[in-house]
Amino acid sequence: MAFLGKTQKEEIIAELKIARRQDIIKSIEDKGSGSPFLDFTDVDSQQIGIKINDETFIYSQANKFMYSWEEDNNKDVEDYSTDTICLSDFDENEISNKISGHYDSIEEIKKEYKDDYKRIVAECIFEYEN
Repeated sequence: MAFLGKTQKEEIIAELKIARRQDIIKSIEDKGSGSPFLDFTDVDSQQIGIKINDETFIYSQANKFMYSWEEDNNKDVEDYSTDTICLSDFDENEISNKISGHYDSIEEIKKEYKDDYKRIVAECIFEYEN
């Protein structure tokens, strides 16, 4: 099972309170890292994604300087970036710029990820901004 530390959990819950998603908060409080709402998108950096709705996602990941998966993977590194990404806040040019480090175009993401492409776009934006 993937790791969810106390600090990261608190930051995610704070974002979920703003989004008014008590159902997800309860699930995380009850099941921890076993919550079906948590998508462990990159265990190498303790990155977690949560879909709020079709346009809105919460992402969180460790920011520890010199993070080592082998040493830090199962401990709370106490320094995380956690943000809510609302895709409607970005125009097409902004999205193209923010995904360019990973993909050539939004069409490439749509082709590869089909109905799940918005999650990938949100993840790219999160990584670009953090």
